[in-house]
Amino acid sequence: MFMRNAPTYLGSRIVLLLVAFSFGIALLVESAHTGHRGSLLLSVGWLLLGVSWFLQPAILSKKLFTTPFLQPGTRVAPGIGPRSLRVALLVGAFGCIAAGIAMHIFVGT
Repeated sequence: MFMRNAPTYLGSRIVLLLVAFSFGIALLVESAHTGHRGSLLLSVGWLLLGVSWFLQPAILSKKLFTTPFLQPGTRVAPGIGPRSLRVALLVGAFGCIAAGIAMHIFVGT
């Protein structure tokens, strides 16, 4: 039951997961070479964001731009897993990315 919506928009899910993981892994390699903790937090944030995007993909279509957002009848991609898990992943990703950017700007590490 947890993965029953996985085949829906599978291409979008995989593309978004690969984009976020490519950023996350690139930043992880950079932080391993330079020792910057800010890059490490950014990479963890991107990896969490990739998992979150896989569970609830953003689907863009022409219909989305012609109808008011979240009007009754607007299609939304079905999510995988409980909503609380997806929200926790997004909050964790935002916290890691914000902390990583702050460390880059203010601390320099």
